[in-house]
Amino acid sequence: MDQSLPTSDELFLKSMYKRLHEEPLEASKPEDRELYEPVYQCLADADDPEADPVYHLERHIKFKDVESIQFFSGFKGSGKTTELLRLKQRLSQAGYIVLYANALDYINPSGILDIIDLLLSIASALGDKLSDPAVLGKDLQLPSFGDRMENFFRSIKVEAGLNLPIPWMSLKVEMKDSPSFRQRLQTALASHINVLKEEVNRFVQDCVKAVDQHQQAMGAGNRSIVFLFDSLEQIRGGASTESLVQESVEKVFTNHLSKLKFPYLHMVYTVPPWLKFVASTVGSMVVLPSVRQWGADAARTPYIPGQDALRRFLQRRFTEDGCKRLFGSNYQSAMQPLIDHCGGHFRDLLRLAGQAMLATRSLPIPARVIEHAIQKVRSDFLPILVSDAEWLKRIADTRAADPRSPEDRIRLIRFLDGHMVLYLRNGQEWYDVHPLIREEVAAIVKRNPG
Repeated sequence: MDQSLPTSDELFLKSMYKRLHEEPLEASKPEDRELYEPVYQCLADADDPEADPVYHLERHIKFKDVESIQFFSGFKGSGKTTELLRLKQRLSQAGYIVLYANALDYINPSGILDIIDLLLSIASALGDKLSDPAVLGKDLQLPSFGDRMENFFRSIKVEAGLNLPIPWMSLKVEMKDSPSFRQRLQTALASHINVLKEEVNRFVQDCVKAVDQHQQAMGAGNRSIVFLFDSLEQIRGGASTESLVQESVEKVFTNHLSKLKFPYLHMVYTVPPWLKFVASTVGSMVVLPSVRQWGADAARTPYIPGQDALRRFLQRRFTEDGCKRLFGSNYQSAMQPLIDHCGGHFRDLLRLAGQAMLATRSLPIPARVIEHAIQKVRSDFLPILVSDAEWLKRIADTRAADPRSPEDRIRLIRFLDGHMVLYLRNGQEWYDVHPLIREEVAAIVKRNPG
């Protein structure tokens, strides 16, 4: 018997499925604004003033006037880059010059991070973004960071084994793509870090001066520059280098914090969320938690504003008419199992909805298909080692995560990164196990006592 959907339903499902894409949304674009639900703003308006990260980042910049440094983070699927782009839009509307750069255009995400790499990458990205005619026009006369670096390498007489000076564009490529070259460069410049920092500072000051002169020539007042340096949280090694890469990131942001500040720039770095738990010296840091759906009490009392926000998130993606066609006239109730099992992560909620759409052979989507979708996404978390299950069960029981060793810390980072553990906040920080695997964790521990 042919159980395929009518062509009209197939086309409808295809159109809705396309709206589940996980790419960051930029609220300034009409096609993205149609899909964007201001979840964090709504939660802040409801009863959680800490919920909206953009408000805090923006307020910090405005209160600091001349220059500042902040760190922003979120776990996979939390909407970090989308919120960062909302910050860009709000600050641009307030009169700031806002530059956005993806760090992975300059830094290899699988390599050891070094302060030298970071300083060179930030300065290079600053020059690139200011040179974009869309930012301030074609008449902006900027100093060349490439020329400056070639002269700098000549002046400090770095070792000939690097074959320096070479054209700056070639050096940028080598820095990103060649681990051996990057290591040799770090070694050659290790004793010149402070001199390099001074050179980068001078370049930044010259850029700011050029921008000010350009603004005056255009008859406009001076505008502060905000630089959003995104995607540093994606720097991670492979299975054999993961801990080394984590240590290098921690070292950069603890030992060299002062070098990440620049004259007359408001810097916002996106960093790995685990940095908050291991580097207490990092200053102002905002971490996006999971959208809270229940309380920290033993009964996990439902938190209605969070549940409502996630329901509106789905409604925004599908439209109200789309929700009715997908899930039936009582669509809010029919969608609830997807929301209950998403753990407050947008990406997990989109995966659950997408799996249900792929599996269904009729509309509205039957409850049994939704349950199948939940089981399918749950299987992506499995199997779970007994030792991991015991660790997760303690977190589920205590709502706390207390690493007692470097190995525990690495495990917690892995759990948070993979959404097995949720980071939550309601005045205080706490943890829980993802609802997709909570019962499975308890069952594993029960089957394997002591």
